[in-house]
Amino acid sequence: MDQRGGTIESGMNQLIKHYAPPALLINEERELVHVYGDAQRYMRIAEGSASLEVSKLLVGKLAPVGIALLHKVSKDNTPLRSEPQMFDPGRGGSELVRVVVYPVIPEVGADLHFLMVFEAQPNDLQMIDPEPIDVSAVTNERINSLERDLSATRDSLQATIEELETSNEELQATNEELMASNEELQSTNEELQSVNEELYTVNSENQEKIEILNRLNADLDNMTKQR
Repeated sequence: MDQRGGTIESGMNQLIKHYAPPALLINEERELVHVYGDAQRYMRIAEGSASLEVSKLLVGKLAPVGIALLHKVSKDNTPLRSEPQMFDPGRGGSELVRVVVYPVIPEVGADLHFLMVFEAQPNDLQMIDPEPIDVSAVTNERINSLERDLSATRDSLQATIEELETSNEELQATNEELMASNEELQSTNEELQSVNEELYTVNSENQEKIEILNRLNADLDNMTKQR
């Protein structure tokens, strides 16, 4: 473990000395950093690619409950607990457990971490009694937040589409103007070609006249010399 991890773990020692239930140390990315006590009984490793993401490790209903707690604690920065949850540890019976999440900042400037504690019921708490959390309310709040984000994204996308449509219309108009200009240039080129052909014809005629004049001048010179 790196120096920061060692600092976080040492910061947990005093808490663990007075608080015995199994617990998980989790970072801001909701990834498992350290396991305290017999917390493995609340987790399972699924078949396939391994992941330290807590939502993929917790058993049954503990996963959505734990994620809801992490979301709320990261937002409010205050300890929260769930109602007792029934889960099956796979040992031939169901058990009740309460999930509690504490925000943990081991030192100034360090990343925020969370201590997720599993309290088997019944159990007398010796620490500050955290505020209960309504998982359904937190879930609905998260859904509403995502819906607002989605609505804002849709509005932004619609505005972008309208801007692109306006730009496309302007480009279409510019293209039509360029096509009209090209047609005018083509027409002018054809006219110039016609004028050039006329000039070529006139030049040919003038060349013939010059040759005739040259022959006449030559004849006149010969007649003058004979006299």
